[in-house]
Amino acid sequence: DGKRILVLSHFGADIDSFASAAMLYYALKPRYNIVIGVPDKVSASAQKLLTHFKVPMKINPALSSFDALIGVDFNAYEMLGSMRESVRAFYERKKPVLILDHHFPSNDALSSKRFMHVESNRIATAEVAYDLLVKSGFELNERACALCAIAIIADSANFVVADHSTFSIMADCMKRSRKSYASLVSLFSMEEDAGHKIMRLKSAQRAR
Repeated sequence: DGKRILVLSHFGADIDSFASAAMLYYALKPRYNIVIGVPDKVSASAQKLLTHFKVPMKINPALSSFDALIGVDFNAYEMLGSMRESVRAFYERKKPVLILDHHFPSNDALSSKRFMHVESNRIATAEVAYDLLVKSGFELNERACALCAIAIIADSANFVVADHSTFSIMADCMKRSRKSYASLVSLFSMEEDAGHKIMRLKSAQRAR
């Protein structure tokens, strides 16, 4: 209907945050004018995804031209870096803000409870986005499904933490993306030091 919607990741977008935003971009762009925004910078691994999928993205976009905002993989203002106050002002102007996340809810809420899809039992925000898009009747193309699978692989630390729902979504996305597990991993994997690997594993465990 011509509405201009910003899909916003958290500061320093990681794989789950950027992949979830890109999923929404592919699913929503046939109906809406969609822009992906990232506060301040993207992570190196998300940059690799960005290079492969060539999804248009803006760093620190001005919010004045948008009709609505979808926040992915965060539910607190503190995750927004230098965009914190501009997003707060956007919400205070009564513009629609929808939040999709899998972290524990913050006391500093970015939206009304009606528009907060925060499911802390989920392994990745991409799972939350997948369920909402499927239930709402949006089409997930091969690229959207590949991105969902990639987010799950990354945030589950290669399935160190996962449940039946995770594997169900993963199976569907792998089939529809027409990509093997190895080819999906190759799209984002980078050499990481031991300290970063330990942090990623701890993050995955906290999601449980």
